[in-house]
Amino acid sequence: MVRSAFWRMGASVLAAALLGAPAVARAQDDDREPLRRAFRMAGGGSHLGVNLSDLDREDRTRLKLSDARGALVKNVQPDTPAAKAGLKADDVIVRFDGEAVRSAAQLSRLVRETPAGQSVTIDVSRGGAIERLTATLDEGHGFDRFLGDVGDMHFDMPPIPPVPPIPPVPPIEPLMREGMDRIQRDFFVPRPGRLGIRYQELSGQLARHFKVADGSLLVSDVDEDSPAGKAGLKAGDVIVQVNGHALSHGQELREEIAKAEPGSQLTLGVQREGKPVELKVTLAERALARARKQPSI
Repeated sequence: MVRSAFWRMGASVLAAALLGAPAVARAQDDDREPLRRAFRMAGGGSHLGVNLSDLDREDRTRLKLSDARGALVKNVQPDTPAAKAGLKADDVIVRFDGEAVRSAAQLSRLVRETPAGQSVTIDVSRGGAIERLTATLDEGHGFDRFLGDVGDMHFDMPPIPPVPPIPPVPPIEPLMREGMDRIQRDFFVPRPGRLGIRYQELSGQLARHFKVADGSLLVSDVDEDSPAGKAGLKAGDVIVQVNGHALSHGQELREEIAKAEPGSQLTLGVQREGKPVELKVTLAERALARARKQPSI
């Protein structure tokens, strides 16, 4: 019900604007800029084939006109009665079929009310001189059956500003990996795990402090009886490689461990006190337990 009332109110406002605009424009003082409108001489009734607007100060100065009466031809549609009669852009129609033209709205009405096929005289001001042309009107397109007597208006719309470029979408894979890491940290991760360590992923200043690449893993704790403890891995070591491949994320080490068979060996490249160390770790079975604050593998 609210939506229906809204549309009825919108239709009333639109109709008032369309029907009332010409009268308001003519009632304005001479010192004020007239309300500009453009009318397409097509639609219901007869058809002339021009786009028109009322005259403003700039038009009167440019075309050397003494007053604002008449309708300015904005453009002429090809192969129409107007084009065949010789009408041109910037012509000012001052008289139609013997009747003085005061505005574009009035001329629109005169054209529509003239029977199709009838020849009419059109007086135009062109280059400061009055010329008389003759046009034979065509049949319109019948829009008035839907709009009523509203002038078959074609509004001059301002140009639409360009749409700013859409910023690039960040890569999805890092976001997904970060989300998976968060789930593993906050819910379940392998512990004591197949390696038996807990670690912190390094980046930024901390990575530069240890002189390693972002994504390297700082070992914070090692279970003594775990495969990592037996292989000699210590707290404070920084894992930089797994099976000869540089680490850029903790997920890469977990993936290597996940796909390895029980009892197989994993080669870890480690930085220990600034020196490279290579360790061989024999993997154990994996058991799941609740995570601590740091991930463990």
